[in-house]
Amino acid sequence: MTFAKLLLQIVLTLVLSALFQWYLPWWALAGAAAIVAAWFAWPRVWWPVLAGFLAGAILWGEYAWLLDWQNEHILSGRMGALLGDLSGMQLILVTALLGGLTAALGAWVGYEAQRLWRTAESRPGA
Repeated sequence: MTFAKLLLQIVLTLVLSALFQWYLPWWALAGAAAIVAAWFAWPRVWWPVLAGFLAGAILWGEYAWLLDWQNEHILSGRMGALLGDLSGMQLILVTALLGGLTAALGAWVGYEAQRLWRTAESRPGA
């Protein structure tokens, strides 16, 4: 059950953040991951953070690869030369890592917000 729930959270984060990325700034990825992570009830923080990281890395890595492939690796070759002789694939991996970290931090915020909400609801007199 955990794997199916994790996979569902990754897919939902991918879809929602792809929609957000069309209309909102780059940091909307964190907001989408937070919304999806707050929706799922996990017993530990590692599962939503892992799902957010994987979704962000897949989304930004795939998009960076697509843009690199469309311009025949010209821009990544020039940027790699400026950044210490990095290859185009290394730049794509760095982009995927940054996207994964952004979404993982957003998922962490969503998990903590959901946990705080549950704690506030369980208090007597609330």
